[in-house]
Amino acid sequence: MHLPTIISLVLVLFVLIPPGEACPLVCICKWKGGKQTVSCRNQGLDTLPDGIDPETQVLDISGNKLGVLPKHAFARAGLLNLQKIHVSNSRLTQIDAGAFSELINLVEVDLSDNYLPAVPSLAFKETPFVRDLNLGGNPIKRLKNGAFRFLPQLVKLDLSRCQVSDVEDQAFAHLAILETLKLNSNLLPILSNYTVKSLSQLHGVELHDNPWECDCRLRDLKLWIETKNIPHPISPTCHSPQRLSGRRFSELPVSEFACPPRIVWEGGGGGGVRQVGVVEGDNATFDCAFEAVPSPVVRWYLFGRPILNNTILSFSRKFIIFEENWKSSLVLTNTNLKDGGDFFCVVENSAGFVEANFSLEILPLPPYQNILDTSHIVVVVLAVVTILIMLAIGIGVFLWYRWRLAKQRAAQSYKGNGHGPPGGELLTPVKPPRISYDYEINSGSLVHQNGFKTHHAHHGKGGGGDSNTADNPDLILETNNTSNYQEHGGLGGEEESNNSELNWEQASLSYRNLGYATEYPTDYGLPIIHENSVYSDDTHSTAFYPLPPHPNGAIPHNVSLPLSNGCSSTVMSGVWNKNKVGARITAPNARDSPDEGYQEGYVGTDV
Repeated sequence: MHLPTIISLVLVLFVLIPPGEACPLVCICKWKGGKQTVSCRNQGLDTLPDGIDPETQVLDISGNKLGVLPKHAFARAGLLNLQKIHVSNSRLTQIDAGAFSELINLVEVDLSDNYLPAVPSLAFKETPFVRDLNLGGNPIKRLKNGAFRFLPQLVKLDLSRCQVSDVEDQAFAHLAILETLKLNSNLLPILSNYTVKSLSQLHGVELHDNPWECDCRLRDLKLWIETKNIPHPISPTCHSPQRLSGRRFSELPVSEFACPPRIVWEGGGGGGVRQVGVVEGDNATFDCAFEAVPSPVVRWYLFGRPILNNTILSFSRKFIIFEENWKSSLVLTNTNLKDGGDFFCVVENSAGFVEANFSLEILPLPPYQNILDTSHIVVVVLAVVTILIMLAIGIGVFLWYRWRLAKQRAAQSYKGNGHGPPGGELLTPVKPPRISYDYEINSGSLVHQNGFKTHHAHHGKGGGGDSNTADNPDLILETNNTSNYQEHGGLGGEEESNNSELNWEQASLSYRNLGYATEYPTDYGLPIIHENSVYSDDTHSTAFYPLPPHPNGAIPHNVSLPLSNGCSSTVMSGVWNKNKVGARITAPNARDSPDEGYQEGYVGTDV
């Protein structure tokens, strides 16, 4: 057999070797990294080559013209043991659902630099253990919610160099253990807060080369990178706003990631001037609702001048500013016709400011309507209250003065009559010094048959006692309970009698004969003026007191005076003290002490 024939037979036998027993001519089969690897790179293949060993673990068919990976593409080739598949730069435009079905050991897939417009989610429905997926370099514009829901074990995800401009909030929701994410070199302006929160286990991220809009929407991303200390080899750079363009995240504080305020009109509608009309006297309210991150500062202006809270315009007119729930309200109380004008609400933060314009129109009151101004009402009320208070005070003072005047008059009246003040009001008893007088009394009976006892005192050394006695306010007659009438005291000269007494001749005469009860009288032994006796409060020196009849009926000749009824009686002469409030007379069976017999509250002098 010729040699060329033998070589041809060998080649035919090599091609006809059953799968698993040989390596396709367009591929390289070798052990690499402890795994059986088949590489068919850049062979211009439009389908999988036949004859690949089923025990192959790594298959690299990158750089071909595959276009589409049909359903069960690898299962039909018997490559169920594949762990890694590399199909990069193969002009793939479509990967059918189930293309990787039955590859339960698949852990790594490289689909980079193809023409895939979206993440082939359904292709991985039966490959739950994929840990590394590279989709970089595909024209993927949007990452939809649940794009990786069949890849819960994914640890590394490369989406760099795509055209991603929008990442939905739940796009990474199922990647609970994702550690590395590459989103660099895309068209991403923002990443929402929800997207960032779903990447709680991330240990490395690449975000550079994106047109980042460094406003409030990136605030959470900035905080997340700083607080979690996420490694990022290259710091992202701001593309906008203009004030932050070209500046890196690492050199900006969180406060710079702000959104300019936006006015939110109630009931919708755009900007422009808002008309506010109120009736004169009513309150005018301007509501300025807004949105801004971070919280802005709100200022109100009128005629170019700022309005401060609680600015007082007049007695009842002022500005009040309320701020709550992203709304600032300005209230002008008690408006008048001069308050019309344009009011401005300016909302400002680190990202910029926005303003809202309000035009106030004051409507006059109808001609027939006469409504008091609030200030007028307050003044009237205060005036009425003041008048009532003053009137009450005046009435109180007048009544008090009348009461005091009546009390003084009553006291003077009782004082003149010799009685105590009304209502039983008593004064502290005070005993004045004893004053003695000279008496000249002849012996004789002091008892007249009509029951009156009289005494006429003669003062001095020679008589003339009537006039002196009448003018002496301190002379008080005192009697003592003895059996015989005796005369005491000096009858002449400078000698004073401190204990002159007139004694009853009948020692057995009792109080009952005088009209008293047998017990100690309640008037402390002072005599009671008989209803038939005569008492005068003038300057006469003669006083009449009721007495029991004398047994002998004798009357001293020098003291006998006529009574009003024509009878004679003995007159006891005495003059009340100058206060005219009391006297002391010692009756039979009465006490002998000069300190006794004073009625409480009365002042007198005994002689």
